[in-house]
Amino acid sequence: MSRDEINDTTWLFSDSCFYEVVPIREDRDIWRLYLEQQQFEEALLHVNEENRILVLDAQANYYFEQKEYELAAKFFASSKRTFEEVALKLIKYGAIRALKTYLMLKLHAYVEKDSTPGVPPQVILPILKV
Repeated sequence: MSRDEINDTTWLFSDSCFYEVVPIREDRDIWRLYLEQQQFEEALLHVNEENRILVLDAQANYYFEQKEYELAAKFFASSKRTFEEVALKLIKYGAIRALKTYLMLKLHAYVEKDSTPGVPPQVILPILKV
């Protein structure tokens, strides 16, 4: 193997042939390495939209295992986990404040996505503040 510094290329060679090494999109899976090292913010910077949900779910699980339930709730609200699964998980561990945070975030996302005709979000969101 040899590196051509002038043309910024790399070459592999043997007795019978030689090849130019051309890296293409070599950073496409770098997010996985960051995810394995639990560097979630860095992983989110490099991940594509299709795999973003995997990073958010892993981040939620990490914070849940660290018993940082409110942080976990914030990331669970952005994950594809079912509402029931997350709510029961938080209730099981007595994380009522985290459950409230989770419910607020889910309701807020729902209201933004599908606002009820004739009922503004300002009316619906204060219901959970009781």
